Amino acid sequence: MNYLDALVVETRELAPSFDHASSLGRNLLDDARVKRLATRGKHGTVEHYCARGKSPFFAAGTERALTVREAFGHAFGHRPEAADGWLSRISGIAEAELHVAVDRIPPAVASGPARAFAKALLTSNLAFLLSLRH
Repeated sequence: MNYLDALVVETRELAPSFDHASSLGRNLLDDARVKRLATRGKHGTVEHYCARGKSPFFAAGTERALTVREAFGHAFGHRPEAADGWLSRISGIAEAELHVAVDRIPPAVASGPARAFAKALLTSNLAFLLSLRH
């Protein structure tokens, strides 16, 4: 090994992400949040909202943006060991921990329905991700 090889240290980190407010339903009105929370059919539910969330990514040869879940699926397929690593890390997160984090948001910043919707959304996405574990 030469001197330069000794200086090179490879590290891999998850890149920061932004704009979580819109992904938590910031653009929805409380009436829409309450309706989604109460809906039990296929469409109009929190789960349906989660499944339709768009990413800025496109699959090769397509003109439609991938959903966030589809984008993760593509990433999972390309780097299963990395996906498994992150899924292992989140497998230790209890639903109650997600709810505590949301409950810290002051009522002046997020209404009761906004917090309830965020909790349901986080719970749904956590369940989806954990369902992908091998």
